[in-house]
Amino acid sequence: MKKSILSVIAIALVGVFAFTSCGKEKTATELLTQSKGWKMTEATCATGMTTTTNNKIYNLMDAENGYFYACELDDIITFKEDGYVYFNPGKIVNDEEMDLYPAQETAMGKWTLSEDGKILTTHFPWEYDFKDAANNGEPFNCNVVTLDEGKMKLTFTLKVVADPSKDIAPGDYPIDIVFEPAK
Repeated sequence: MKKSILSVIAIALVGVFAFTSCGKEKTATELLTQSKGWKMTEATCATGMTTTTNNKIYNLMDAENGYFYACELDDIITFKEDGYVYFNPGKIVNDEEMDLYPAQETAMGKWTLSEDGKILTTHFPWEYDFKDAANNGEPFNCNVVTLDEGKMKLTFTLKVVADPSKDIAPGDYPIDIVFEPAK
């Protein structure tokens, strides 16, 4: 009798553990719209972005020779369930070379995620004109390489047109960007 009671208890415990460990997997949309938002942790160009002085930029986040301003390195982007992507400037709102960023959370247009979760269409703050939203053109179509609770890796092509105010030569540049949940 004792043996059968212990067997029933053991089977019940195994069932409870199996049931509680089989939580529902989150969808790509649920992962993307996590509440803390996403902060860029890596940004690279495999071919190197060519500057107008013929230098190459591979690490776009390099503090001295990168593509991004210091104030852009702590930006947070949040994909909300309302279908809009929001920009938050982080702790460094603007630096001495740039005064274009709003000081508070601001919507940057709509985002979409393909049904299979492999294409994210969105705007990014470093390529967004906050003073003239109508001048922003089409959002980026990004390939979603990784999207889980701890990491989002996107690849896309940055098309740079001739502009005397930019230090980047015109061309198409393949970009890889990794984001982690903001803290």
